[in-house]
Amino acid sequence: MPQAADHRWDLSRLTAWAIASVAICGLWCGCGESRDPIFNANPTKAKDTTDQDITAEIGRLSKGKDPKDIDGSAVYDQAIGKLTARGAGIETRIIDALRTSTDWGVRMGCIEVLQSIGGKACIDHLIAALLDDESLVAFHANKTLEELTKHQEVPAASKPTGANGLPPVPVRDANDLEMNAEQKIWQAYHRAHKQPLRDAWAAWWTANQAKTKID
Repeated sequence: MPQAADHRWDLSRLTAWAIASVAICGLWCGCGESRDPIFNANPTKAKDTTDQDITAEIGRLSKGKDPKDIDGSAVYDQAIGKLTARGAGIETRIIDALRTSTDWGVRMGCIEVLQSIGGKACIDHLIAALLDDESLVAFHANKTLEELTKHQEVPAASKPTGANGLPPVPVRDANDLEMNAEQKIWQAYHRAHKQPLRDAWAAWWTANQAKTKID
């Protein structure tokens, strides 16, 4: 009888162990099925989606050409914000769009983004943009060059003509109340001086590229 009791205990213990093992295995397997992936199982798809988003955001920069278009300006500003938030990692994409886009609104927007994320790689392309047929693109290129390099080629108002031969941009007449008066002044200045402006920046950058720090 003691042996029978021992045998029953052994069977009970084995049965309990088997049940517990199945339960533990089920919990372990179940937990494994509910875990989120610890890596991106399809990185190519994620990259493609990001590239598509960037392309779409660049395209929306075309909406910023007319300041009187409130809705278009809002779309433009939102695109600028999203592209800027992506940081310096998209600088090459923005430079490519600046170089190749036939839409001057896109080119202008790319320059505005580069003012926030651009480094030395974009300087030559900004200098080239000083010859843009659209004077507003050239205006933004000049301002962005000044901001990134902390240098000016166009003399400040009231200053004499610089050693580079460039005069200051004329000051708006106090009696000229036209809303786009300053834009017209820059258009006239750009028509007269765009090649010397581009040449002055190119010469300065050649001489100072190595020692210029762009934050």
